Amino acid sequence: MVYCESIVKSLSVEDKYKQRFSNIVSKDSPGKSFGFTQRIHDTLCIDMDLVEIDNGGDSDNTMDLVVGIAQYDNYRQSFSNKRFLPVELKLNCKSFAGITKKELVRKDRHTRDILNGYSAVVDLHSAFIFPEEVAPSAKNSKSRWNQEANSGNLKNWDMMSPIEYNTYIHFVEDYPYNPQTDINDIKNKIAKLFSNNDIDGLIKFIDYYTKKAEGHKRKYNMNECRAIATALSDSIESLVGKSQDTDVDEYLSMLCEDIESLKIF
Repeated sequence: MVYCESIVKSLSVEDKYKQRFSNIVSKDSPGKSFGFTQRIHDTLCIDMDLVEIDNGGDSDNTMDLVVGIAQYDNYRQSFSNKRFLPVELKLNCKSFAGITKKELVRKDRHTRDILNGYSAVVDLHSAFIFPEEVAPSAKNSKSRWNQEANSGNLKNWDMMSPIEYNTYIHFVEDYPYNPQTDINDIKNKIAKLFSNNDIDGLIKFIDYYTKKAEGHKRKYNMNECRAIATALSDSIESLVGKSQDTDVDEYLSMLCEDIESLKIF
C-alpha cells in the first residue's frame, strides 16, 4: 500500500477537490497535527466531503477523503494496481460512544458509489482514524461488528490512530532500489585482482561488467545500469594512484571516464 500521487492528479475532477491531507485536517482542526508525519500531511487527496457538498449532498454521508495508493516494484521503480483508499477522520471525538456501524457503512458505501461514477478503482480496505485514546475502543467495536450478520465487508475496515496511519501508508522512499547484480561482489573482486597484481584479469573483469551495464542501458534498465557503473567507477577511483605503474593508473582513469558516461541518461 504505497502512496501514489499520480492517480489523484489524473482523476477527472476539478482541481479544488484535490487537497493536501493537512488542508483537510485543518478544516475541522485548525493548527493541529495530531501526530501525523509531515509526509502524511503532504499527501494529495480527494476531499470527498467537498465533492458531496458541491453535488448538493450532506458531508455526513461521505468519508472525509480518498488517497491514491498502488503496488510498487522497486526493481523497475514503477507503480501498478493504482487505486483509491477511503479514509474517515474522527480526530476530535472524545469516545467511541454514539458512533454506529450503520453510520460508517453509509459513509463508506456512498463514497465508493461516487468514485464509481468517475470510473475510479477503489481499494477493498477503508481506514478510520481515531485519537490515540479512542482507537482501542474503535477496534474492539469493529471486532464485535464482524460477528454480526451482513458484516462481510467490515473485515476490510482498519481502525487506527494517527501514529498507526503513519506506517499504514508507505512511500517510495521506503523502498530504495535493490540491484539484481551483487554489487559487493564486484567491488571485492576488483580489490582482490588489484591486490594480486592481476592487471589483465582486472581489465577483463571491468570490461565484462561494463558491457553488462551497457546491456541494461540498452534495455532501459537504467537503475541497474547506474548501480553497476557506480560500483565500477567507485572501485576504480579507489585504486588510481596506488599502482606503481603509471600506465596502469592512466588506463584505469580512462576506463573510469568511460564508465561515468553510463550514469548519464
